Amino acid sequence: MSKKQHYNTDNQFYVIGNNATKLDRDYNAYNSDSINENNLNEVRRNKAHRRVVKRYKYKLKFSLILCLTMVMCLIMIKTQFTVSDRCDNIAALENRLNNLKKNNKLIEESINTNIDLNKIYEVATTKLGMVVPSKNQINRLDVAQNSYTEQLTDITQPTQQNNDFNNIVSFILTKGR
Repeated sequence: MSKKQHYNTDNQFYVIGNNATKLDRDYNAYNSDSINENNLNEVRRNKAHRRVVKRYKYKLKFSLILCLTMVMCLIMIKTQFTVSDRCDNIAALENRLNNLKKNNKLIEESINTNIDLNKIYEVATTKLGMVVPSKNQINRLDVAQNSYTEQLTDITQPTQQNNDFNNIVSFILTKGR
């Protein structure tokens, strides 16, 4: 080994050289004559095989990524068609709703124009024997515009009341004779 030189300047210590040991090798021992043809062919075959395997792995990865991309595209297209179809259905239902509203308004107007209140009053007073109520029979209620009634249960008519109504109607009809 060679002698290492040490320097000390301004409280810093420097070593010139390296700590690696030298190996006693003869680099000229490996010349082209020592490598035989079998080893060279085997090395070439191994390299070629590794290249083929790398190409195969690359092609396999590329094919898998391509298939995954195609599947994702098909899913996106199907989703787009579904959304488009639903939008068309919504538009058709809105058209139908608007047509029904128009028809309801037309029917309501025809009913309101065909109702003759004077004729109803005449039939009620003459044929059915109804009488106009007196002032003490009328009770008026003041209801605010924004008030409302909340119905918690269904209103059902008891059967006994229905029978009472039938009894009253039959009594009126028999008395009128």
